[in-house]
Amino acid sequence: MARLYPSPSQVAIAYLAIMFAMTLAKAENPDGLKLYHSGSVMSVRTSGTALTIRYARPRTGLAVTKGTLLFTGALTGGTWEDGEIEGKAAVFSKGCKSAPYAVTGTIRDEGPNTVIELSGAAPVRAPGSCSVIRYSTSSNNSHLIIESGIDE
Repeated sequence: MARLYPSPSQVAIAYLAIMFAMTLAKAENPDGLKLYHSGSVMSVRTSGTALTIRYARPRTGLAVTKGTLLFTGALTGGTWEDGEIEGKAAVFSKGCKSAPYAVTGTIRDEGPNTVIELSGAAPVRAPGSCSVIRYSTSSNNSHLIIESGIDE
């Protein structure tokens, strides 16, 4: 009698082939994984435990250009599907150098979505100046969310 359904070993081989192809597709994407942050398209790249997030398509009005580095850091615990990360993020103001600050956070795989959340005391500049006058945990830059599936 002919078999109507694939055997468990055929299903396992097909699953592994699909997962391998998906891994290769991510690894071979020179522009990185595309995620969104406050209306900008971001390029997220990993290499080993290192993680970088750059602006791929900044929203209109930002003081950044394509390729500007928002975050550089590393996976410090867990996995790329559910782990802790830490590193440096940056605040940008027109005519000023970027102002880096330490952040910690998480990266989570939430079904079809990837969510990166980063928090830290962000630099606050003096009005009309490039000078950093303090650091705040309640400014717009102190909590960053970069995620897939949401194009603001």
